Amino acid sequence: MKRHQLSILVALAVLVLAVPAMAGDCILLKSGKYHQPGPVDGSRAPMREDYDKSMYTVLTENYDKVDFSMKLQNGKTTKQSYDTAKVDTVYYWPQPPAFTAAAKLMGTGDYPTAIDKFTAVYKDRSQRFWARVYSLLNIAMMYEADGNWAQAVATWELLAKDFPKSRYTPKAYIQAGLAHMNLNDSAAARNSFSRLTRLSGLPEGQKALAQYYLILIKEKEGEKTKNQGLLRQALGEYEALLSKVGDDEEMRDVAIMARLGIGNCRVLLGQYDEALAFFQKIADSAKDKAVLAGAYNGLGDCYIKKNDWKSALMAFLRTEILYDENPEQTARALYLSGRCFQFMKGAGQGEDSGLRARAQYQKCIRRFPSSSWAQQARDALPTVR
Repeated sequence: MKRHQLSILVALAVLVLAVPAMAGDCILLKSGKYHQPGPVDGSRAPMREDYDKSMYTVLTENYDKVDFSMKLQNGKTTKQSYDTAKVDTVYYWPQPPAFTAAAKLMGTGDYPTAIDKFTAVYKDRSQRFWARVYSLLNIAMMYEADGNWAQAVATWELLAKDFPKSRYTPKAYIQAGLAHMNLNDSAAARNSFSRLTRLSGLPEGQKALAQYYLILIKEKEGEKTKNQGLLRQALGEYEALLSKVGDDEEMRDVAIMARLGIGNCRVLLGQYDEALAFFQKIADSAKDKAVLAGAYNGLGDCYIKKNDWKSALMAFLRTEILYDENPEQTARALYLSGRCFQFMKGAGQGEDSGLRARAQYQKCIRRFPSSSWAQQARDALPTVR
């Protein structure tokens, strides 16, 4: 992912000339509507007048509900809440100047200075809870962007420790687990995902997501050790998870990942024809770009195993060109398309294949420098002739 695209929070740093005494917060719901007042059609972020008119102050963003107070016309206040599953984004005002300054630095790519400033906001206990939580969230994402997995883990774990009920605590456990996987520490990753499943009151969708990642660890261990028994276990668990989540909209993302996991396990088990048919069915019916990227990458894997390098190349290029949505899938497609070009050059298929292999590897490194695929591309570049 490009550095300037990393933060979903930089947009929170809205600049105004003065802080109105009665300014409040705005909540965007997943339905596309705002609680009122606020943008009616949900097509833009709140403007100065929306904050000025707001009667709401968000008290906490927990992983089960978002609590807020509303000022009534008689001057009294009442407390209300939304289920977190219904909330998309919370826009806060006023913002601490230090937070706004840090967000601007993050947007320009000056991560070291931004981390220092966000750290100061996090440590200032007089700040509203959201500024402290979002500061840690941004710090962790910057460490991830630079491939500093150890510091990313430490920051995610700090967020989970200091804000155990935060809306971003489940994300902290997930990201810490993924960072542990990047550090090749499966035991620590498994512990992080398991801790997520034990959170009291955690929505079922989040529990299912943690279960997915626990299965993913088993799949990766089976792939690394070529343990067919582990891969068969992972396949069975993916199928059971998919059956469990069904068509529940809250668990849609888990269902998507479980389907792709099933296909990947079939490839690793050598069931290439079954996997090919499975991924093709997804590709023919899916509409989501991230799902299509996973499906076409899966098809490419199958074609490589069947030594059909041209078909594999077309599948990976389709992901890169048409379904450039998910960083992991795009990085994978760039590396593997480079591998296809390189093989075809070695097999005497196309005079420019070597140049195109080099271009794909370089693009992977440039766009996703901290990814495992970029590292493989670096290793492959010297072998291109």
